[in-house]
Amino acid sequence: NVKNDFFIRNLREPKSAYSKIVMAHSPVLYLPMEMSQEGNTINDWSIYKNDGITSNKKYHSSMLAHGKFGNGLRVSGTSDSSYIYVDDYPKAQFNELTVSAWVIAESRPIWATIIKNWGDLNHGQFHFGLNEDGYLEVEISSLEKENVYLTDPELMPIKKWVHVAFVHNGKELRLSRDGQAVNHSAINGINPNILMRSLGIGSKVSDSDTGIDQGNPGYWDGRLDEVAIFNTALDDEQIKALYDTVASTVQ
Repeated sequence: NVKNDFFIRNLREPKSAYSKIVMAHSPVLYLPMEMSQEGNTINDWSIYKNDGITSNKKYHSSMLAHGKFGNGLRVSGTSDSSYIYVDDYPKAQFNELTVSAWVIAESRPIWATIIKNWGDLNHGQFHFGLNEDGYLEVEISSLEKENVYLTDPELMPIKKWVHVAFVHNGKELRLSRDGQAVNHSAINGINPNILMRSLGIGSKVSDSDTGIDQGNPGYWDGRLDEVAIFNTALDDEQIKALYDTVASTVQ
């Protein structure tokens, strides 16, 4: 017997109803987890083409697995140290930002990373993942360089697909899970004057923008799929539409 999700039969990611919605909102980064033919990058479907560099120290050939739709990224915490590194991407300049992804958590590592433009001491624009207690959390650097954070009041579910997102519209920060807002807070804009260029997906980037923070990497344990960044503020109905499009997909 073989596991149906262990072998990837096609590196190409088919266009779907979900991807059409994402592309209609003009993402500045969109990774539906389509791997290059060389196997060392994940293709960015946005117009900016900031492809992600893959790193899997022990099991490079098994980074792709069955995703929420098509392929997903398989990462297994510190046991294989897998992640995607994006060298640069267009930052939010006009106080609006949305980040969205589908995730499975196999466990809840401390500070596990979904996607972060955030180092240890050199903070970028946002930090999105789990906190030290296993709750979904987002942290934003405001115009005053104040770090404003929101936490989901419920523990991150284990071993199931969850849609996660946050939206910053310039005055309010909203955190959503499975299409519904779970927390919100007032916030004054986003700090556009940051030094950090890069993104870590599945792990936190280093202060020097040269890869992953080796001291506190915050590896995700599970799967990540359909990671998207928009430099606009999607409204509640648009976030719900992203969830509803594939929420009933058979896994």
